[in-house]
Amino acid sequence: MVLKSSPQFKYRLNLLTGGKLKPSDYHLALLIKCGISSTNISTLVGRAKSTVAYRKDALGFKVFDQKMGTGVIDDIIRLL
Repeated sequence: MVLKSSPQFKYRLNLLTGGKLKPSDYHLALLIKCGISSTNISTLVGRAKSTVAYRKDALGFKVFDQKMGTGVIDDIIRLL
């Protein structure tokens, strides 16, 4: 569904991360792009909410090379 509405999503995400994207990062980005909250993501993937926040921080670090906060990376991914 995401790729139909935004066919360049994966390509743009790879550009932002410099090709450092793991499959788990991509899956997380797809869930964020769908607008799913951190609480619901934690339920879907079977991880604690703090783990989801950590993974979002790690994804943000891959994009910005510094810690930016989970809200920033959520907004960037939704804009892709």
